[in-house]
Amino acid sequence: MEKIIKKTEHFSKAWWDNFLVENENFTKTKVFSNTLNDKQVNKLNAEVLTILRNMYKHNVNIEGFRFYLDSEEQNEDYVKEHIFNKPPPLEHENMEQYAARMFKDQKFAIILNFTEKYSNEMAKMLRKMVDPLIQKMGYPLLGLDGTIFIGNYGYTPLGIHQDRRGENVMHFHLGPGDKIMYNWEEDLYEELAQSKPNNTNIKPLLKHAQKYEFSTGDVYYMPWNKWHLGYSGDLSVAVTLWFNNPTKDTYTKAMFRSLQVQYINEDDTVLTLDSDTSNVHPLLAVENLHRETSFLDILDHVSKEYRLAILSNGGWSGLPLTLKAEETFDLDEDYGILAGKQIKTPEFFKIYSVKFEDELTFFARGYKMEIKYHPELENIIKRLNTHEVIAVDELIKKLSEDWPVDAGLYFLGLLYDKKAIEIV
Repeated sequence: MEKIIKKTEHFSKAWWDNFLVENENFTKTKVFSNTLNDKQVNKLNAEVLTILRNMYKHNVNIEGFRFYLDSEEQNEDYVKEHIFNKPPPLEHENMEQYAARMFKDQKFAIILNFTEKYSNEMAKMLRKMVDPLIQKMGYPLLGLDGTIFIGNYGYTPLGIHQDRRGENVMHFHLGPGDKIMYNWEEDLYEELAQSKPNNTNIKPLLKHAQKYEFSTGDVYYMPWNKWHLGYSGDLSVAVTLWFNNPTKDTYTKAMFRSLQVQYINEDDTVLTLDSDTSNVHPLLAVENLHRETSFLDILDHVSKEYRLAILSNGGWSGLPLTLKAEETFDLDEDYGILAGKQIKTPEFFKIYSVKFEDELTFFARGYKMEIKYHPELENIIKRLNTHEVIAVDELIKKLSEDWPVDAGLYFLGLLYDKKAIEIV
């Protein structure tokens, strides 16, 4: 591969074109050697430590944090007491020093989900890397998401397993230890092990596997349908990026979950059956929809909003922590700090809006928000979506002819809180 694409061209359009040739359009496992340069490896390693620190600080329910000790998964109480109750990675520590302090010589594995939530910098960095691929292939319908694997766990504690249909994975290996991935084709694994999931009877099957070895800076790609198992004998870190192309069944379930969260009436009224059907308590808390809208129309509406949310987040399915959650910005008290500032939207992240009657629904970094409609709001969004640096006072000048200056600052404060705009 190095003979075809120069190292300085990695993650360019030409590199991704070759990526699709080499993995036969997402269908073949492939290792791309020496892809990440030292700067990228160091930056991603630093952001993994940032994610750990943020999970310690903001993740009180250990959501997305899985911990294994000697191949046994530990429960929430163990993680809270033995992980989150200890100091997070210190500013001067690298991953090796953190692991030595926390786990000594024990064999351990940490699996972190929602990485895009806990590191805005990693979300932006990875999104920039894969942009030529997204431009060519489009966004996965359920978005991108990231998972981090840390440890010296030997064979993957999950055993031999297969990922969910349509969820293709790209593995950015950050070292320092090397890693091996074993693959079995579906028909072969059916013959050998009757397609047994999470199979820990590993050794008799290894001789039948395809073996892929990779080191620091390599990128490993694997399609969803391979039965597989990893091996990390020495401490290693990997950032994985998932392209979630769902089946109809998976997508439909996702839409129903979204419908439940947004439109099912959450009051605690007890529902009863009587002969007067006009008294049936409405299940739907229908907002921004006409009362005569059919249920199928509502599902279509939810699907469109779901896609706008993902598009506004640059394709990521996970929403970033708000500045309020990070305790660095309080919208109601601090929105005024934007006055006189220069702002811009992060590259690859845009704001989408839909007008309904006298209200504007807008999507920013995956968050759905609503505000009273004014046509100048759409012009403000259009200008922000250029990603140019804009003076706040000039941006809201025309809006301020009709609305108080504070109203325009508050609107921008909503975006700033969600990391949809940045002060420069």
